[in-house]
Amino acid sequence: GTLLIPAVGVNEEELLYVSSTSVVEGENLTLMVDYEGTGQLTWILPSGQHIKGDELLLDHISTTQGGTYTAVFTNELGCKSKTEFVVMVKPLVLEVYQAERWSKNYGTQSEVCTDAGGTHHLAFIENNDWCSYEIDLEEPGIYDVTVRVATGTTGGEIEFSVDNMLLATIPVSASLSDGWQDWYTTVPLEAAFEEENFELKLIFKGGEGYLFNVNWFDLEFNRAIPTSVEKIKEPPGLLYSYPNPNGPGM
Repeated sequence: GTLLIPAVGVNEEELLYVSSTSVVEGENLTLMVDYEGTGQLTWILPSGQHIKGDELLLDHISTTQGGTYTAVFTNELGCKSKTEFVVMVKPLVLEVYQAERWSKNYGTQSEVCTDAGGTHHLAFIENNDWCSYEIDLEEPGIYDVTVRVATGTTGGEIEFSVDNMLLATIPVSASLSDGWQDWYTTVPLEAAFEEENFELKLIFKGGEGYLFNVNWFDLEFNRAIPTSVEKIKEPPGLLYSYPNPNGPGM
């Protein structure tokens, strides 16, 4: 038979001549075989599917694609040789706030999510629906706010507020998503939180019908809150969530 030398590439990294690999859900995996002579290579997937080609590309691999992959080489005389790859796919664990894990909500539901790192997402969102979340930050500060969203219609906006004070408005653009499971992460916008523990409210805005889906949102520390004098130098429009013990709540 023909000597087959297995090779594995993860994302843009250099190929490694190994027959087993462990990757994280959402990464890109390439399986290849080096051989001498002419012939045809067929890949047998864990599902039993057969694919012909010199290499096998597994883009944005999911946990269901783990298992044993077999490469079968048939030379010009019809003789077959094979080698196996063992692929282990670890779930992606995101340190973010999962949108469907709200403490209070109005009008939304959850459904199964195909996005990496999310088993479920917030769905069936209409204008003026909302969810609130108990937030426990490591420290007060100015945070970058991002949201993982998808839309099959015209999109809309997500308002982030604390004690009825609007801190950030995140647009959800239909031009960046081509369906209810076509996910993208919004551009970071800044919001200042002057307490570590608070209730954060997300209010969903838009037109008629269902607006968009939300998988998760993230609050990433950017910098400390400036003093009263330093606030003059802050970007215009940056709002602060001062402690409000007499506020009406969420």
